[in-house]
Amino acid sequence: MAQDASPTQLALARKKAEEVATRASQGEPFNQLAVSFSDSQTALEGGALGWLKGPSLPTFLAEVVPRMRAGQVSDILQTGSGFHLVKLNDVRSSTGTQIVKQTHLRHILLKTSEVEDDATVKQKLEEMRAQILAGADFAVLARASSADPGSAIEGGDLGWTTLDTFTPEFSKRAEGLKELEISEPFKTQFGWHIVQMLGHRDFDNTATAEREQAYAQLRESRVDEATDVWLQQLRDEAYVELRL
Repeated sequence: MAQDASPTQLALARKKAEEVATRASQGEPFNQLAVSFSDSQTALEGGALGWLKGPSLPTFLAEVVPRMRAGQVSDILQTGSGFHLVKLNDVRSSTGTQIVKQTHLRHILLKTSEVEDDATVKQKLEEMRAQILAGADFAVLARASSADPGSAIEGGDLGWTTLDTFTPEFSKRAEGLKELEISEPFKTQFGWHIVQMLGHRDFDNTATAEREQAYAQLRESRVDEATDVWLQQLRDEAYVELRL
């Protein structure tokens, strides 16, 4: 049922939905009703949508389904694509703890230029490393010299994160460091670095991972719903031209 359906078409569709709702409330198997009456692509499967996480539900169901109990059939829901009835077969928890290994790093980045080649920049970092080992403050040198604007203001601090956040060469050098150890100067695509390992920890990333997954699934569900409406409109607007 397209968004531009006529009042008569809407009335007929609602009447059909009300008939199905009545039969479902009287105990008639929902899957059989779906096979007989549903215009959905899942009709032949009894309307089954499979196991879905809350954020992956179509937008119009996202607020309805969480308030339903297992075995309950919803009221009639109207959207731009038609009238819907949904039955919540069951609910299960998919919560799982996700522990990730994080490192706390800080670095100083220097870049080459027309007047400072690789050898010059590398030597500067070697001198800074020697100063730090002799007692100079890493953070002070980073604020004064680092070419990484995002971390320089924080004294070179990159915060707690997983090593796969960085380039492979950077991650490889950092991974081999002991706590508080400072690397020798090394080069990546961004320039020359020295990096210090400040610590390791196991971090419960479950909430962050679930939030990111929820955002992704919500975007997908909205795209799927919009696509269904668009396809329905194309079908409703299609016509066949006969020539004799």
